[in-house]
Amino acid sequence: MDKYDEIIHRHRAEQARINAAQEAKRKKLDIILFTVSIILLFALVYLLYDLFNIHLESEKLKHWLETH
Repeated sequence: MDKYDEIIHRHRAEQARINAAQEAKRKKLDIILFTVSIILLFALVYLLYDLFNIHLESEKLKHWLETH
């Protein structure tokens, strides 16, 4: 019975090590995905801001062309 207990103990220790490694990989992936999503969010905000500015500039240009 001692031999079986040792095998079970080794197997559980190996599973715990594998689970810890997988959890570490998951945490790294979560950090990477969070960082990428923040970057994409800022890029979207910048593009919308730029699009709004282009719209305002075109309105100013139309107004200037109509008055001159």
